[in-house]
Amino acid sequence: MALAAIIRAANRQNKSLDLSRKDLDQCPSLIGQLTKIEEIKLTNNRLTDLPKEMCLLNKLQLLNIGGNKFAVLPINLQHFTNLRSLIAYNNRIEILPPIVLNSLKNVTLLNLNNNNLKQIPAEIGRLKNLQNFSVDHNQLEELPFELCYLERLENLHLGYNHLISLPEDLGQLWRLKRLILHKNCLQELPASITNCGNLTVLDVASNELRTFPPEFETLPLKQFYYECNPLLQLRPVSSVQEEEVFALKETVARYIMNQMKNNYPNLWHMIITNPESRTILNEGSQCAVCKNFLLNTWLECVKFVATPQKGFKTSSTTDLMPINARLCSYKCFNKRHNFYGIASTTEPQ
Repeated sequence: MALAAIIRAANRQNKSLDLSRKDLDQCPSLIGQLTKIEEIKLTNNRLTDLPKEMCLLNKLQLLNIGGNKFAVLPINLQHFTNLRSLIAYNNRIEILPPIVLNSLKNVTLLNLNNNNLKQIPAEIGRLKNLQNFSVDHNQLEELPFELCYLERLENLHLGYNHLISLPEDLGQLWRLKRLILHKNCLQELPASITNCGNLTVLDVASNELRTFPPEFETLPLKQFYYECNPLLQLRPVSSVQEEEVFALKETVARYIMNQMKNNYPNLWHMIITNPESRTILNEGSQCAVCKNFLLNTWLECVKFVATPQKGFKTSSTTDLMPINARLCSYKCFNKRHNFYGIASTTEPQ
């Protein structure tokens, strides 16, 4: 049946071929003669590899190999330089060969849902035209920072993995519209996510989040799902303030950076945008009240922001979002503002 379909496609010079559900253990090598073919579907068979003859299909734009038994993304894919869509869901894929990723520079859609991936190679950053990337239901524990090089990315699905954190430079994905992160182990979202100015759909349900990063409420979200997280609750209690004694490094860093910001703004900008400086100042931020610089000593605070009621979709049962903030001192903490200190309390026995 598969051979007959290939022969018909060759005789008619078809641009598409569907060999789905043909009970194939191997794809016929005759497929290499379909030099005009642009779309091939091989879904729901038992394939573990692709024939070397497929290397001749240099006009191929869509390949669907979902529902097979691939353990490695086929090496032959490196020859499909015109490929736009690669669909490989429901396989057993554990390895994404870097040589393949290096060659898929024109791919705009990559679907790797329901596989056994534990990591994504750094070469993912070479897919400069990638717009839709889906890796739901895998075993990912971390993501390479090169993922943030995908400046054309609009939809990113990472649900049902084991992610603990996200790349700090996630905000470089400024075209991102949809980010799905439910059912992971995320403890925080990177502060740079607020730079994703086109993000309208965010799903972080069923993670380990306690707060959201500063200025999170400025995101243009239309759909936001954040239920089943151990979010901080607004339960004011009295507290005792201790006298502050900053380390010399903290005191000097604050003084120099604040003086530079006020008197030499161009130099300030060069320093905070320089990659090496950013590594040194990785924990540095600014006080949410006075806006002065702080290095690695601060008061962890939070403000509670109501979720929008009009034109906003969510499944959360709480209407308050805890937004993280850092204050430089008790002097700022004691000023009039809407920030609360974060406290750990013990219930009486």
